[in-house]
Amino acid sequence: MKSNRLSQVHQVVEWCPTCAAPCILSEIKFVEKKSRSVYVKFDLTNESVWAFPELGEISRNEGAVRVCILVETLNPWVLPFSLGISLHSKWDYVAIKVPALDGTEIWIVAQIFQEAIEKFIGFEKHSLPLLHFQGGVLHRHYVKHPFFLKNLMIILSDQMGYASGTGAVLINPGLNRDDYQLGLLYGLRIDSLINDQGRYTVDFPEMEGQSLFQANDWIISNLQDSGIILLQEDVLSRYLCCCRCDQPIILR
Repeated sequence: MKSNRLSQVHQVVEWCPTCAAPCILSEIKFVEKKSRSVYVKFDLTNESVWAFPELGEISRNEGAVRVCILVETLNPWVLPFSLGISLHSKWDYVAIKVPALDGTEIWIVAQIFQEAIEKFIGFEKHSLPLLHFQGGVLHRHYVKHPFFLKNLMIILSDQMGYASGTGAVLINPGLNRDDYQLGLLYGLRIDSLINDQGRYTVDFPEMEGQSLFQANDWIISNLQDSGIILLQEDVLSRYLCCCRCDQPIILR
């Protein structure tokens, strides 16, 4: 007689690449480390721009060379794992006009962060948004990955704070428990680009054999040259560390 009481499921666990083994809570500690905070521009696909007619009209009238969602991250090395971008389901967003070397760009950010972002860009005064809307307008539309030939789904979530940022966060189902659940909810294909030692596999040929933490320099260099990434400053953050080897751990 067959029983259906057992099932096999995947889950995200704390993993030490140096030890090539999982960590239990008693084997984990927090350490402070400097990280490079960056803004990354995720261009909306042309279909997604025109799925929101008001945004499409503004883009055409302004002659925009880019319509993008701005995302802040402290860990550029997570970008290869990103499968989506999350907007807050209850926040107001704005489209702002930003001058660029090759023309006008339109950036989408949460209204509550607009002033801080404009100060970082170097605006002399607060600008009037081209458009106000709620994040749900872009729900299940797509942005382009900055260096992989794939699109990332725009999803909705309430799991972000008011302290800082842009109002958009990366969704990395293979590196975060909450993101993993969102990935299952939205049917995102969850792939692992690294082996047990935390080194990239052939699925990321540019960094094959390199530690995932070594990807920061490659990503920043390549995306900065193309104008997709904006460097901020180094900030002090808390990271998980393995008590066995005193090296950083990840979730996978």
